[in-house]
Amino acid sequence: MPQRRKSEKRKPTPRGVSPLPQSERVAKRRAQEAAPGRTARKQNATSAKKPAQRPAVQPRKAQAQKPQAPKSEAVRRVASKTSDSDKTTYIPKHERTLQHARTGSRQSVPNRKETASQIGHGIKIVISVAVIVFIVYLILRVSPTFTITQVVADPTDHISQEEISDLTQVPSGSTLLNFDEDKVTSELKQNPWVDSVDYERDFPHTLTIHINERHIGALVVLNSGSAAWYIADDGTWIEPAQLDKSQGQTSEQAALALASSQQCVVIKNLPASVQPRSGSQANDETIDAVSAFQHDFSSDFAAQVVSYSANSTASLSCVLSNGVEVSLGSANNISEKETAIETILASHAGKVTYINVRIPSNPSYRSVDSDQIGQGSGALGGQSQSTTNAAKPNNSSSDSSASAPQSSGDSSSSSSGSGTQSGSNTARGSSDTSASQGSQA
Repeated sequence: MPQRRKSEKRKPTPRGVSPLPQSERVAKRRAQEAAPGRTARKQNATSAKKPAQRPAVQPRKAQAQKPQAPKSEAVRRVASKTSDSDKTTYIPKHERTLQHARTGSRQSVPNRKETASQIGHGIKIVISVAVIVFIVYLILRVSPTFTITQVVADPTDHISQEEISDLTQVPSGSTLLNFDEDKVTSELKQNPWVDSVDYERDFPHTLTIHINERHIGALVVLNSGSAAWYIADDGTWIEPAQLDKSQGQTSEQAALALASSQQCVVIKNLPASVQPRSGSQANDETIDAVSAFQHDFSSDFAAQVVSYSANSTASLSCVLSNGVEVSLGSANNISEKETAIETILASHAGKVTYINVRIPSNPSYRSVDSDQIGQGSGALGGQSQSTTNAAKPNNSSSDSSASAPQSSGDSSSSSSGSGTQSGSNTARGSSDTSASQGSQA
């Protein structure tokens, strides 16, 4: 019986089967292989397991290599650093980006944390500088370095430098940085001509004061006719005006001359209830109505108005620079009234003496036919004066037209008896009726 090698492991024998010697097992396996049917089946199985032969691969033709662009110095440095030998290895794109950022070959992407840190550092610097400047300001504010030693005031048309100096009381020890502007301004505004005040600091010790005056809006002649007041364009009573009657002028003529020099209008025939007080606001309704007309008129037309007559708010009238008297009525439909006035003046240039636009849709006017007179100055020359109503003849209105012959007592004969001279007498009733007079030899 052959001996079993030590390296051979004995296979376990299934239960119920007696183990056979190795020689018998070998003989049995050979006998099975020698059987004819089994050999054919084995060959068929072996041939089925063989893989199909692949066709022979033809060798590829040698292709011409394309010329490669020369690598940059940064790429060569990266390749030399990452290679273990002379052979260059592939580097991913994100790693190449990091390499470029480290080597500085490309502009590096800013780090958010570093940017935020830089911004925070800048804010701290700005805050520190602001705090230092504020501390320096507080120190200089109470320091005698900028003590006010000189006050300079520019005189105006109605306020002298002495008056400004008397009103300006700067406390001693005040500096250009801590003096009380509101207190000085309130002291200066005790003068009604002062509208606003500007200050100029001329370091180290000089304070310059600039005063802005109120603009004169109108010269108000009181009902007595002997006194007149300046009123500002903001409705503030300023001070009384001195009327010069040295050349034998009336109060109205003197007021018109003064208003012309001051480039303002005259307001006359006010109610007795108007009581001006220097520095106070004019709260009378008639003055408010005049201000409404002057404000709502166009600038060109408002410049033609010389004076206003304000008996009441419902019966305002004005006189233009060409002498034409205009009955305005109440302060409504102002733009329509202006349009009606300009239309009549343009249609009858040089002929109109009186216009009534109380009802702007139905205006009336009075004109003269003579070419030898100026508008608004009366008739001198023998032609009759006629009245024309702009409305239709059948249209009834509170502004009506009527004609009345002039009495012979109003006409005067010349010494030679060859010519006549007639005067015009204009009369308007309470219903604002325009009348015309004829001349009689």
